[in-house]
Amino acid sequence: MLAVYDAVGRAVEHARNGNGPAIVECKTFRVRGHSEADKADYVPPALREEWLAKDPITRFETYLREQHMLTLEQQTELEGRVKAVVEDAVRFAEVSPAPDVATVADYVFAPDGPTAIIGEVGANDARYVNALDRRTGQPFTTMLQAESTTPMEVAQR
Repeated sequence: MLAVYDAVGRAVEHARNGNGPAIVECKTFRVRGHSEADKADYVPPALREEWLAKDPITRFETYLREQHMLTLEQQTELEGRVKAVVEDAVRFAEVSPAPDVATVADYVFAPDGPTAIIGEVGANDARYVNALDRRTGQPFTTMLQAESTTPMEVAQR
């Protein structure tokens, strides 16, 4: 994980210095199936174990503990907070009415026009992904960027 952070930092510096674009290739492996119903039985057990040993989350947790930057208590508390956010989102989804079928394409693609390219004139056109959220009147991406906002808090606005 730190190697990726370093590589991306160098790529960004390269581009910002006017040296053109850069590509960072990250090789990974999906150790689970395509869905919860897919047991991924087709993956050889040795290959799965090899990639599980490379799991960046587990490795980073170990690194943080070894560097005395994360205690087991802090990790447990953080995992509890994340679980609470997910449970809140699930509760919100379960109590929400079914969406209107007319909105199925909202925030997915621009049915009335070409694909927006960030930075080009017209990229902020309301037909694109950054269209206003009908519930809040704010750009959709604003809601996603709001810090510590749960789906229930957004719904209560």
